[in-house]
Amino acid sequence: MSSLTGVRQAIQVKQLNPAANVTVLFRELYSAGENHPLEERVQQAKELGVTFFRYRTETPPLISEKTVDIDDPLTGQPVRLLYDRVVLAMPLVPQDNSDTLAALLGLNQDKHGFMIEARTRLVPGRYCDTGIYVVGSAHQPVDTPDVLLQAYMTSSRLRFFLNQDSLSTSAPIAEIAQETCTGCGNCVQVCPVDAIQLIQKDGVLSLAEVESLRCTGCGNCAVVCPVNAIKIPGWDDLAIVSQINAAFTSSRTKDDAEGGVHPPRILAFACEWSAYASADLAGTLRIPYPSDVRILRMNCSARFDPQHILWALLNNADGVLLGACHPGECHYGAGNLYADERVKVLKQQLADYGLDPRRVRLEFLAGDDGEGFVETITAFRDDLGRKMVKP
Repeated sequence: MSSLTGVRQAIQVKQLNPAANVTVLFRELYSAGENHPLEERVQQAKELGVTFFRYRTETPPLISEKTVDIDDPLTGQPVRLLYDRVVLAMPLVPQDNSDTLAALLGLNQDKHGFMIEARTRLVPGRYCDTGIYVVGSAHQPVDTPDVLLQAYMTSSRLRFFLNQDSLSTSAPIAEIAQETCTGCGNCVQVCPVDAIQLIQKDGVLSLAEVESLRCTGCGNCAVVCPVNAIKIPGWDDLAIVSQINAAFTSSRTKDDAEGGVHPPRILAFACEWSAYASADLAGTLRIPYPSDVRILRMNCSARFDPQHILWALLNNADGVLLGACHPGECHYGAGNLYADERVKVLKQQLADYGLDPRRVRLEFLAGDDGEGFVETITAFRDDLGRKMVKP
């Protein structure tokens, strides 16, 4: 129900007719604290004699000609209420065509259909705001004080941009080699911010181009490019492969063995917002982790490339750990979900070719959990150690 509206109507009935018996049946009454208008109205209604009765979702009220039957959630006993009039407080729901508007604006929607404003959790200067803001009941059912607060906050955000003569970003913008691009469109489909478009060129070919102010440099496009035409500055293929080659340069010797078994070498591809941050925190807290672990800082798990993982396995890595943000917490949108799907496909391919897929592991980690990172990497090391045979 529209909580505040329903309570206001109950109060108005009692004020017009103090002798009336008013009962509010509700499933949930949402408020934001003691000073919230809803909390104040509920208290006022109770003082006027309004009765509030909660019901469970699985046992909704049964309305007959003169009675309402409901189960008491505290005692579990059925309760029958007589009535002269039943008033239904209708919920606030999105318009039927809200999904069309959301699609036009590039906005996501929650399970109820309300629009969700894109929230970019990146370092200031690494992105530009889209200029599309969702305020008030377009976002969720809210009352007037909340709408005013959201409006003031949005106006302050707008003022920051309106005071600038031009916009710029320091993000590692994707660079597309026009002479290599084939116009397949893979990058267009996976870009989380719609920063890539296919532009008609001379002849029949359309080539991909990047809108620099939209691009946040997640690297998702570089992974899906079949001809390696896309470069992410700082995280291009050459830079990543060079780090993989340098991770385990020395060959194994018998002196390295512990109890006749070499300790497993692990290469960790770590998202800088989650796994890398937690590894750095573990170092700050002086929490030890296995010495045969090499960590590669990645800008996002969207940049986890199956080809890089295979290259690591072919170049002295016994196992590859991929550390990503938890689902729903990716700073670039859904990079962790793309990484999860790619790792699943890769592990199946490894199994098809007779390689142990357990040598590759994807873990979701929090950036402030140094102990969690150490526990994860240690458990992976122990699992690999049990699989390795004596030389």
